[in-house]
Amino acid sequence: KRHLVLGDWTPAPCSVAQGIDIYISDDCDEVWQQGTEEAILEYNNANTSIHMNLSSNEETADIVIRCEDFAEEGIWEFAAGLGEGPVEDGTIGRYVYLNTDYEDEGLECGPCLFRSIILHELGHNLGILHNEAAEGGFWATGEYTFNEDGTFSPSGSFTTAAWIEGTPLPGTIDPLSIFNGAGSCIDPICTFNENDLIALEALYPIPEDPCECPEYYEDEYQACACPEYEGFDFDITFNGPICFGDIVTFTILPNAGSDDLRVISWEVLSGGLDIMSTYDNSAIAEAFAPGRARICATVQDPCGNTKTRCTRVLIKSESQCGGDGDIPNPK
Repeated sequence: KRHLVLGDWTPAPCSVAQGIDIYISDDCDEVWQQGTEEAILEYNNANTSIHMNLSSNEETADIVIRCEDFAEEGIWEFAAGLGEGPVEDGTIGRYVYLNTDYEDEGLECGPCLFRSIILHELGHNLGILHNEAAEGGFWATGEYTFNEDGTFSPSGSFTTAAWIEGTPLPGTIDPLSIFNGAGSCIDPICTFNENDLIALEALYPIPEDPCECPEYYEDEYQACACPEYEGFDFDITFNGPICFGDIVTFTILPNAGSDDLRVISWEVLSGGLDIMSTYDNSAIAEAFAPGRARICATVQDPCGNTKTRCTRVLIKSESQCGGDGDIPNPK
């Protein structure tokens, strides 16, 4: 996944932000596991193209979280965690290290300390530096030094960075930012503030065109290969024959190649049908009078195109049905 370039930045394409898989090591205690889940939810709920998932596969994960005793490993022992910034080719930083020394201390702090730490560190992986870097402001990109084996060498620097417009001007530190480098144990910052969101939205904007980012618009525009859906079509089926007094189920049947259609509305244009309820792509109607009736469905494809189809049905009288009046067998 590529996005930012050191020393400068451009908005990341949504393909970078979608499906960021995060693996958390078994060495991390439950408090870090829960904090990671809460942090992922916080990022996914932000108004950005970012979507993160927990992964069980360390090898394929985009970000790997490890828990270590910083003092024993010779890392900055005063740090609660360390997040690897994007590397020179723009790839998202792969490692987050969490200091196990904070586990006992953290339980005595505010309830969201672990989430706060992970929110902060993941921001570094995504390309955001401390908001007090270069005396204030929010800064995109930076350099850490990580060894090939994944361990950290404390010789990183923030020598290459670019200010994110719209955040506090350089020289103005935001003490309530999740990306402040001096968080409080007693009163930890639990969520993104306005300036945090400005920075994230600048780096990871929501795509305006759903076809540019089908994964982001999965529910409304799944796959969104718009040209493939231009000729979509469907039929309306029902259980029949229909007798006076029957309860009838009408269902749309997409033609070959017309996938992921959804019904916008059902409407009876004429005759003795009364729509009682609708669900998914079906409508349940009562045949309350004999004669011919006409029912229509308006359907939408994954790219927003709509089409209306109607079908005519014959409702037989009680005498024509031999006084049956039961629900007919499906056609």
